[in-house]
Amino acid sequence: MGSSAYNLKRRSEEEKGGRKKRKMEPPTFSDPTALVTFIIGKDDNKKTFIIHKDVVCESSSVLKAAFESEFVEGQTQTYKLEDTTERAFKLLMQWMYAGRFTVKQFQEDWAEDDEAETSENWSIIELWVLADKLCMLSLQNKAIETLDRISNVSVTIFTSEIRYIYESTSSGSPLRRYIIAQIALFLSKGQFEWASTQGFLTKEVLLDVIIFSKENLVKNGLEYSQDHFEVSDYFVEIENDILFFEQVMKIGLGKHY
Repeated sequence: MGSSAYNLKRRSEEEKGGRKKRKMEPPTFSDPTALVTFIIGKDDNKKTFIIHKDVVCESSSVLKAAFESEFVEGQTQTYKLEDTTERAFKLLMQWMYAGRFTVKQFQEDWAEDDEAETSENWSIIELWVLADKLCMLSLQNKAIETLDRISNVSVTIFTSEIRYIYESTSSGSPLRRYIIAQIALFLSKGQFEWASTQGFLTKEVLLDVIIFSKENLVKNGLEYSQDHFEVSDYFVEIENDILFFEQVMKIGLGKHY
């Protein structure tokens, strides 16, 4: 979907502290035979997924409303998502069932593979966009936190994905603000010029970088540096959000994140 993300040296970042969240019990599967169908993609690229209805309805208020409505989704128990990808939806399914999703780059047996790394980076960005559409706030925050850990571990700034981000989000979205902060704080002059010549930095992106710089690079007379960067500044605000399992809390760089 895009060229390899632009790599550059970034500082390592210590693990941020946990956040208070209200957990809930896993779905009871009161009707384990009740299933719903998702059709992902369009035309020749369509894929069909079948999931327990209880799991879906407990995960997203948007999907719950759709499947319990009198509209076509409620009547057919089928939900179409043409503007996402199979790889992103697979991560969404992992989150629905387990409260976490696999990040291969964090696994001990991960062998560096630029193509696989780029695809996984894309899938997590697509996952954030999908979670935004379905009002799955905790998943949005986990996705952006995962992107930041990837950025720290593999010294990646996601400039090649920025056009998709801007096409898929609204002005002021946390994902946009996160990418703009990365560009403003971590790209050198030469790297900034390179990204511009590749067409990644559109006029809208450049304007947002300028606005960010004017608003943030000097605060109270003190220089706003890389050391001030906090990924939690780009989380979605959550009130009474629900999570399924305690393992959604940070568990370090393991097989799941």
